[in-house]
Amino acid sequence: MNIITPLYEDVLPHSLIGNKQDISTARIVSTIEQAQTIDGTVLIADNLQEVISFYRESFGYKSLTLAAANDAEAMIGVNNKMKIEHNNQLIDCTKMSFEELSVARVSVCPEDELYKCATAALHQLLKSFPFITPDSAIAELYKANECLNLQWLFKKATEIIERKKSRILKAKKITKQKDQESLWAPLVKVKSFIEDNWLNRAGTGFGKTELNEKIIKHCMDNGLKVLYVVHRITIADNNIDIPGVTHYNEIMPGTEDEIKCLKIVVNSIIKKNLQGFMNSVDVVILEEGKQGLDFLACGTVHQRENVYETLKKVCKNAKSIIVSDADANDRTLQFVKDSTGQDVQLMHGRLDFSDKTINMIDYNQALGEIDQLVGSEPIMVATDSKAQADRLYDKYRNNDEVSAIVITSDNIRNTDIQNFLKNINTDEQYNFVIYSPCITSSVSITSDRYKLHYGLFQGVITSTDAIQMLRRNRPCANFRVGIRSRKEYLIDNFGELTQEDATDLDLFIAEVEAESNYNRNNIQAAFYFCAQYEGFNVVASNDTTSVEIGETADRSAITIESNNFKNRMLSTEAADSTYNAEAMANGGESSSADADAIERKKIERTLGKTELTRKDISNYGRGTMTSLVKSLELLRANRESCVLIDNGDSGPDRDRKKFAIHHDFFNKIFDKLGLCPFTGEGSFTVEDANALLAELMIDRKKFNKMRFDKKLPTKLPTNGTRTVNQMLEQFGLETDSSEGSGRVRDYSITQPSIDMINEYLTNRQWSELEVVKSRVSYIAR
Repeated sequence: MNIITPLYEDVLPHSLIGNKQDISTARIVSTIEQAQTIDGTVLIADNLQEVISFYRESFGYKSLTLAAANDAEAMIGVNNKMKIEHNNQLIDCTKMSFEELSVARVSVCPEDELYKCATAALHQLLKSFPFITPDSAIAELYKANECLNLQWLFKKATEIIERKKSRILKAKKITKQKDQESLWAPLVKVKSFIEDNWLNRAGTGFGKTELNEKIIKHCMDNGLKVLYVVHRITIADNNIDIPGVTHYNEIMPGTEDEIKCLKIVVNSIIKKNLQGFMNSVDVVILEEGKQGLDFLACGTVHQRENVYETLKKVCKNAKSIIVSDADANDRTLQFVKDSTGQDVQLMHGRLDFSDKTINMIDYNQALGEIDQLVGSEPIMVATDSKAQADRLYDKYRNNDEVSAIVITSDNIRNTDIQNFLKNINTDEQYNFVIYSPCITSSVSITSDRYKLHYGLFQGVITSTDAIQMLRRNRPCANFRVGIRSRKEYLIDNFGELTQEDATDLDLFIAEVEAESNYNRNNIQAAFYFCAQYEGFNVVASNDTTSVEIGETADRSAITIESNNFKNRMLSTEAADSTYNAEAMANGGESSSADADAIERKKIERTLGKTELTRKDISNYGRGTMTSLVKSLELLRANRESCVLIDNGDSGPDRDRKKFAIHHDFFNKIFDKLGLCPFTGEGSFTVEDANALLAELMIDRKKFNKMRFDKKLPTKLPTNGTRTVNQMLEQFGLETDSSEGSGRVRDYSITQPSIDMINEYLTNRQWSELEVVKSRVSYIAR
């Protein structure tokens, strides 16, 4: 009589699969009829998922082939990205994308789970909308499994797209009743603006800035004080350039009481010498109000709570609030109503963009087209990534056919950049202009020189801001926009960002973050719907003729820009602390020399050394190392010190910024894995990793609120060691696996990663007990 023994018992290695040294492929047979016999013993699997995990994690097989006996087993194979023998077919899932895997699941799904599985597949496929349309998604699924009802598929796909569209367009929604809306500004007397609150939502080109100038002149003529608030210093530099208006960086000490109109970046409204003026403001103008409020919630704002409360106080005491923004939404409206307790008059005005076409294409397709066209005729490129802007500039600036200029927050205050922006409609010295989100407003291109205008967007900013960037070029009739989906996991559920005791500022920030994260996580659909909403003719193209050229060009650009960055950092003298403080006060904008000096200072502070090598700069990773060393210092800190800072006057006391919560979770990770928090040494097994994740999932919401890049999904990950290894990377620690005996596979922290991270911690003069108290920089983390 045969003895039935589960395959995952400690009977390996054996002749069924051979030794790891001999082969890299295992064939798993899961039923008694197909089982192979070894010395009269029948080996079967009574838990298929455990067997798969056992072979994969304990023996490191590169490829597993599953001979599935039924649909349920085939589904397990798909979920594990295996090669599957099913119904006389071989399904190779090893290199499938998420979208392809979702279709594969439908093809093998058991009948009782079919429509649940098809719904999940539609959600996955339609993440690529508009490049994948509902019709094409339905066709893929029906081809995979003809048991599906086409009418049901069409209804479900329509529901998914409509829900997505509704949530995306919420960022642009105003729900005031039509009978409460006025016509556009020129029909309203200027005098009325100082008696009510107004939301000027007129579109690009309607003259909102000109109207604001008239209001400001009227106020100054009648002895009323005006505060003109922006979120970028370049808007303050370039807007409202009329006699009597004072730029906040040009105030002479002792003259604050004489100011009639002050234009200022929102970060700086808390300056002590200006509080007398703030207490006497009659009219507040919030230029680009939605962007300003979003920046206040999530941007580089020091003393965020103080800035928020000061702005609300100034608005409450003023006679009139005027918000000037074509992209304002309900949240913008609510901020004014909450601050003043008064209703808001709404103005509308929209331009017709129906003659302008936006062609949405693959991101690398756009890069390839740019590479082929650059130098032949003037090109303008808008990108939401400062890194991408720098790469394009560094790659092509030495080309004899190209005269390039790049505009980012790091150099926008350079004299040559400012001169170009002021003369952008007459200056023809550049045939390749690249700009980042530092220009979403205050620049109006009326010359038709740049007929070729590309957009390169990957969800660093929202689609609303991306369209704002494109709208700078008024005459352009044909934009080609490359879209790349985001890869990181972001929380876009408002409820997961707040606690029951959340403050007004907590709720305000959470709303902005949730809306922004959803918009950026769904950047392809968001851009499509928002551009349509603005009236553009939007076309999605699957043209891939230049994708390979774009991929090659981008790899080259990355190498060139990285080398240039290292050379600049090695030859730059670090800034003193006042440089960074000034850049923060100016909304994060600076000149290129200042930006390099500030970056050098950040590197030195992070690594704890002033004599840098190219290796140091590589390890720094454009700021990645900053979060790694801070995570380790919080891990090793004294918990009472963490609590002390949490309870201090350090801004919004939200969970994601609480150091004690970080400290507790970090120590739990290391404790459950058996790793030493002070040296980083140790090893763990598959079981250790799975046990840790199971415990963390209990407090998943609290864990995900931390400022920790790795987030936990709603379901326990199937590969616990991969998730845990990604967590350890947040501490700069890498792991290496070694085979143990039986089911034990050890994952050890590599010595090079331990040596590197501990070297920098030592350089930073880390102190176990006083680290949090002594490093006040954590407050602004």
